[in-house]
Amino acid sequence: MSSATNQPKLFLLTRGELLILSMISILLISIGFTLGVHLGKQLGSQMEASKIAKTTRIQTLDDQVPTRQELQEQSQGAQTLIQDVLQKTLYDEVTKSGLRLKTPRSVELPKESVSSNAGATNSKNK
Repeated sequence: MSSATNQPKLFLLTRGELLILSMISILLISIGFTLGVHLGKQLGSQMEASKIAKTTRIQTLDDQVPTRQELQEQSQGAQTLIQDVLQKTLYDEVTKSGLRLKTPRSVELPKESVSSNAGATNSKNK
């Protein structure tokens, strides 16, 4: 005889009974959690209601919309300021890159067109 058949079983519950007990415990835990959340929300809302009742309301004022004249006065120097800033930024970029903008360049255009189909510059067809 083998020694495995002679040893007594130490299991008190079967698998089915363990499954049922675990399902019941999960059910009880979820019900307790749900009730706790529900009662906690009610408790918090009662405390918030007592805080709100103690506050007083402040009178609100209507917003004042500026007139056209006020807007024009405020934006009077904005356009010239923008042009000055753009000009300075352009000058800084040009000097940084090393380009020269102050030297005039003369361009010589040909007196006659290269081909007879010169396009819009040809004045002979008119």
